[in-house]
Amino acid sequence: MSEIDNYLKQVRKGMRFVSGSNKTSFCGELGAQFEHRGSLPQENPVALGKAMRQVYGIGMFYRIILIVTAFPLGVLSTPMIGSWFPSVPVNLFLLLSLIWVFLAAYYGGRWSGLFTGLSAAVPRIIALILFTIGLDFINQFFDSFEVSEGDIGLVLITSLLLPIVGFFAGGRIRRPD
Repeated sequence: MSEIDNYLKQVRKGMRFVSGSNKTSFCGELGAQFEHRGSLPQENPVALGKAMRQVYGIGMFYRIILIVTAFPLGVLSTPMIGSWFPSVPVNLFLLLSLIWVFLAAYYGGRWSGLFTGLSAAVPRIIALILFTIGLDFINQFFDSFEVSEGDIGLVLITSLLLPIVGFFAGGRIRRPD
């Protein structure tokens, strides 16, 4: 392998999760520029790849995976699940949902963070609505459950903050010159 191929391999390593077509076109342009110039740049190739990941964003396949996997995390972070299954760590799943939204926002940008946050928040809001509407039916078969205003407010606030945090955390990285 030549020096150029080794350098481009390191650049590709830094461009992890970027779609294949964007990765191939950027590395092709970079390789042609190096061959024309006759020398390799002195900058870190992995850092260059990470900077290009911030420019291109991650591929659609990875965005879909992040969005789809946020939905079960949102379901498991619903506080009312703790009534029937006390061993489910609801707060841990809420923390995992938040970390997942941050991960999607960091790698995918604002819109990926927003949609991943929505995917985690929607099941929480749906479960809250179903439990508050069906509370009379549930209380016929089980001990008396109740959903207080504090629980409703807490679930709504945390559910609404997931997409908001995902959107605002997904800004592009700005480095001082």
